Amino acid sequence: MVAIAEPRPVSAEVAAALARLTEFLSLEAGWDGEDARPASPTALRNAMLFLIEQMPTGPAPAVGPALDGSIEMEWEVAGHPSVSVTFETDGAAYFTAFTPAQVLREFRSSDGAPVAAAVTATLA
Repeated sequence: MVAIAEPRPVSAEVAAALARLTEFLSLEAGWDGEDARPASPTALRNAMLFLIEQMPTGPAPAVGPALDGSIEMEWEVAGHPSVSVTFETDGAAYFTAFTPAQVLREFRSSDGAPVAAAVTATLA
């Protein structure tokens, strides 16, 4: 679980994304009916902290678990490239901005601030 020293206000959209993330705490091995791993506590923690600390007012992403235990977030805003951030099981985050035709930018980071800045810049 994520412990925060003092409460921080978040938008209703971000609160909904955080609530969805907490649902992934109950995933067990094989949740996909095959070999999927449970959501990694590290990936969940980092995804939640990212939203609370870096993107509290949104825009909020769609969130989902990945088969390897990582957590995926995606933003699709009309008129802008799509953005995907994967919070990996080793604690890093992987950012990708793309259109249907091409990948525009991608990088891996262990610091949420550059990822948040890239999300914001891409969707601005």
